[in-house]
Amino acid sequence: MSATRKPARPGLPAGREAIAVPGLPAPAAATPVPPAPAAPPIPAPYPGIQGYGQVRTPPRTARKSAAKRDDPPGMARTSYYISSEAAAALDAAVDQVLAALGGDIPKHVALSALIAAGAAQAPAVAQQLAAARAAELAQRLQELQRG
Repeated sequence: MSATRKPARPGLPAGREAIAVPGLPAPAAATPVPPAPAAPPIPAPYPGIQGYGQVRTPPRTARKSAAKRDDPPGMARTSYYISSEAAAALDAAVDQVLAALGGDIPKHVALSALIAAGAAQAPAVAQQLAAARAAELAQRLQELQRG
């Protein structure tokens, strides 16, 4: 199949020519593309109006999240980072207290009572933790002296 070269047509870059291929229609002459119409001007702002008729509304006030809401008198919201086992044990203890009382009290009352009872045991817990830490350090010291 032979192709004949035609002179460059308007709109092609310099050095490029249209190629006529036998059996195919001849390349069409390039037609200039008119520029896109300019966007309409934005109207001048008027009192209470912004842009294309959008009414200005006062900014939304964010609703207070649970962490930012005021706590009821005598109550406090807090969060603790504890082990999964401790969380499971506390949940189980709350369920036991609620089951023993037949569900007559709110969950926060049972939880508060359990935490207060645990806080009352702080001296004994501190003594247990100190003894466990001392035993751990004594074992490490023996390992260092052997090694």
